[in-house]
Amino acid sequence: MIKKDKPMKKTIAILAVLAVSFISVNAYAQKQEKDNYLFNHWSVGVGFLEDFHVQVAGTILPNLQVRVIYNTLHPYLAIANGILKNNPNVGAIDPFVKSIPVNINQNGIKIDNLDLSARFASRELEFLVDFFPGKSSSFHFTGGIIVDVSPRMLDATATPNPALPAGDRATKEVFGISTDPNGVVHMYAAYGLKVVRPYLGIGFGRPVDLKKRVGVSVDMGLAYIGGLHLYSQTYIDDPTIPNDGPDNPVEVELNEAWMNKYPDIKNNIGADAAQYISILNTVNSFPVLPYIRFAINVRLF
Repeated sequence: MIKKDKPMKKTIAILAVLAVSFISVNAYAQKQEKDNYLFNHWSVGVGFLEDFHVQVAGTILPNLQVRVIYNTLHPYLAIANGILKNNPNVGAIDPFVKSIPVNINQNGIKIDNLDLSARFASRELEFLVDFFPGKSSSFHFTGGIIVDVSPRMLDATATPNPALPAGDRATKEVFGISTDPNGVVHMYAAYGLKVVRPYLGIGFGRPVDLKKRVGVSVDMGLAYIGGLHLYSQTYIDDPTIPNDGPDNPVEVELNEAWMNKYPDIKNNIGADAAQYISILNTVNSFPVLPYIRFAINVRLF
């Protein structure tokens, strides 16, 4: 009978331990991967920086997660404007209030000042997919779509000072724009892509972190918006346009074509007219909107 020497026994023992360890680690890794499949884990988070948002995230694959985000620019900027301006008229509803001197004397209407009040109206739902190049990495690529909950990015009103006589309200135009029956001019801003916009970005951190109950994530990206367009309205009843009038105002886009149609606008603006036209053209054609966010996420299970 041949006896095995001690070195051989040690080698076999070491190999056996390594084999058991490898099987255990592999089994654990496979379990972790399976646990990370098809919505087995979810998290909720809140975020801020350029906006305030809440998000819900879930796992699909070890290197793939999905998020649904609801965000709004309004509360954050409303608070900021209220603090910076220290104006008692500035609040959560109307974060920007300013009186703008003008010198308008057209169509029997004389206006010395416009009392401007504006508020951000942006509300968005985002459906995003995060891809992690490494199964345990925090760096990720993100793609998805942004859906407008509110079609307007900004709402504004301008009240002429002195106030228009009741007989001129919703009956006389200045530069193609009229007040409503209450003597107020309505304006708003909207993205060129008003309903759905594509989004691409990068980030760090996992919205659903299996290693920690509470985690953080940072995202940076661009959404294609198709320009930012400014509109006002006319409430005058035009016999050539069906269903218009005070109850159905007609939109007027405030752009270079509008300024060229009414040359007196440039006369009222003066030497800065070319600069205003340049700004309008840039805003109308600006293709993308940047997003930068920081979020704190809590894994539910």
